[in-house]
Amino acid sequence: MKQLFCFIAFYLLLHTTLQAQFKNYTKSTAISINHDMAMVKLVPDWSGWMNGVNMPGLKARERHYTTGGTQILELELLSTEYAQGNFTITTCSGNQEMNGWKHLSFTPNVPQQIKFESTNPCNNTWEWYGSGYEILTTWTDWTPIDENGMKAHMRYNFTAQGEKFIELELSSAKTAKLECAVKVCQNDNFGKNGWRKIQLQKDKAQTFNFYIHDTCQNGWWWQYRNYVDNTPGFGNDVELNPVGD
Repeated sequence: MKQLFCFIAFYLLLHTTLQAQFKNYTKSTAISINHDMAMVKLVPDWSGWMNGVNMPGLKARERHYTTGGTQILELELLSTEYAQGNFTITTCSGNQEMNGWKHLSFTPNVPQQIKFESTNPCNNTWEWYGSGYEILTTWTDWTPIDENGMKAHMRYNFTAQGEKFIELELSSAKTAKLECAVKVCQNDNFGKNGWRKIQLQKDKAQTFNFYIHDTCQNGWWWQYRNYVDNTPGFGNDVELNPVGD
């Protein structure tokens, strides 16, 4: 009887030990599988270049890897134009806000790199996004024609040294003389970039350059003052010929 009791006790102890080892092994295997699955999605080398959707002239490539417990996501972008925009990258499908956004300004054919750090466990894809991307040398839409038959649009342009300036193009349904100004910061006054004394020929668009002294760049506004209708023409008024900067 004593021997039977010892055998049963030994069997129960052995069964309990094996069961505990099996549970530990299963848990360990599950962690290993998850880790391997996550590692498959890491791209330590740069991916191929991909064109931006609705972002002409822009392409990007990415890589991501781990350093300790932190996942590093890197994005390299290249534009063929002077441009700017906000960009992010995510490894969680559809979650554009996971790692925040970074602003970039582009010089043609000069690559820009940005880096994000993430500890988010969601790692089921990789996607990059652009927001507010614009080519700076593209003309804005024309403003509506006002009561004097005036309309305007603008764009940024660049000197050979890469200095950015504003081009303001005006068109008038009348021959007129006036002073005009443009700004690209809502909080600044219109005189920040200077007032230009100009003349406009009827139905002939003309472009005027302004160097930028604005304190920010968050839009564009134009204004004119001292408007004089000179229809049908100026005659020999040499004083009002446009003068370059």
